[in-house]
Amino acid sequence: MHIISASRRTDIPHYFSDWFGERRKAGFAEYRTVFGGGKNGRFHVSLEPDDVLGYLFWTKFADPFHEQLHDLRISGIPYVFQYTITGYGKDIQPGIPDRSTAINDFLRVSADLPAASAIQWRYDPILVSSHYNADWHRTNFEQISEQLQGATRVVNVSFVEPYLKAITHLLQ
Repeated sequence: MHIISASRRTDIPHYFSDWFGERRKAGFAEYRTVFGGGKNGRFHVSLEPDDVLGYLFWTKFADPFHEQLHDLRISGIPYVFQYTITGYGKDIQPGIPDRSTAINDFLRVSADLPAASAIQWRYDPILVSSHYNADWHRTNFEQISEQLQGATRVVNVSFVEPYLKAITHLLQ
């Protein structure tokens, strides 16, 4: 049996809800890793209920995924969340709903979990710029944390890491 971290590389709850449902029906998923190995670089993971202890989902917006979460609850398969809310505007996160929409969805996800410890808020990455300066972050963080009070017990924070891949994309 295994725990599946089901969306660290891509936001499955936000963008691939139907795919996840189809993979669960099929009983398996395949994936690739940058580290190689597997058969032709592919790995196969069973999604059969008897093989899965639970899921860890990483998301910035789970609204499209609520039907899948309902199905997991009906099946008795536990899940937990790493849910990112930063409150950046469309200039930084064009595909992410506004802060209040994300907060409302976070609260909805949290309400369906057995405890506030089953969902962690990520205020990540912290990007410092002339617009998103320290004062903006202090105010924004305080406003978000007030609204999430009682719905989670943990917040993870980190600053932007200047990875070569990210810098290359910015310069293009």
